[in-house]
Amino acid sequence: MEIAELIERCRQGDADALGELYNANVSKMRNVCRRYISDEQAINDIIHDSFVIIFTSLDKLRDNDKAEGWMMSITRNIAYKYKEEHKNIMPLP
Repeated sequence: MEIAELIERCRQGDADALGELYNANVSKMRNVCRRYISDEQAINDIIHDSFVIIFTSLDKLRDNDKAEGWMMSITRNIAYKYKEEHKNIMPLP
């Protein structure tokens, strides 16, 4: 199914469409995160936070055909912010 169709179903309150949208994009989002972060738990947290923003901001998306890029931008921005906030934290030995 096209992303644009999934977005429209999500906007109409279709809970199954939310799951389909998640499943269709989670691996791409994970790859975006891995460009910035290697910690898998942090990546999981970033993906979670990204989807919260995506699901609660669908009404702000003006062009459903650009949804994938929009979602990847949200994910990239959160991952970058996480990396910047944690770059000076030294891991414990």
